[in-house]
Amino acid sequence: MTETQGITQGIEEIKRRLTAIEQEIARMRQIQENPLSLVPRFVENSPQIRTYSGIIEGLFDPRMGGMRGGMAETFYVMGYFDQVLLNKLTPIVKQFKIISPATAIQTKKNKDALRRIQKVGADVRLHPMLHARIFCVPQRQLLIIGSGDVQTECFGGERFDAGLFSNNPDVIKQAMDFFNRVWEESEPLAQP
Repeated sequence: MTETQGITQGIEEIKRRLTAIEQEIARMRQIQENPLSLVPRFVENSPQIRTYSGIIEGLFDPRMGGMRGGMAETFYVMGYFDQVLLNKLTPIVKQFKIISPATAIQTKKNKDALRRIQKVGADVRLHPMLHARIFCVPQRQLLIIGSGDVQTECFGGERFDAGLFSNNPDVIKQAMDFFNRVWEESEPLAQP
């Protein structure tokens, strides 16, 4: 390693540490200023109510402060995934990490969607023991844990799904720790 490379690595480590400190300061400030804002909320998708999918789809709607290409946010998804959001995801897809149950590739619609999103840059992995359902955008302090998948049946209100929404940084950190443990044990989706 050259001296320049060592200095560059040192600077990157300092940046990572500063980011962690900034996130902790923001978390502490939020708790002090408004502890009630951290109370979890119930979300559901059903034929009548779609709060689960509404929160997620709002992330892509520029009128609601949604994502635009080039943002540095990463979306973390655990569960089944189909084409329901593919067109909205394509401009920002390199910022996705998806873990699906290994059985996801047994159905054509899930397999095709996972391959399409992988083809445009998303990291996709499979785990044979996965049953958890998580949708998390830590930079937005957004976490949904529940029965819902990023699938047509869930987003279209064709079944009943329920979960909890949280913006509590401690809960988000715990969920991300879990996600990362499962990620490390998962296998990358094989290229066709």
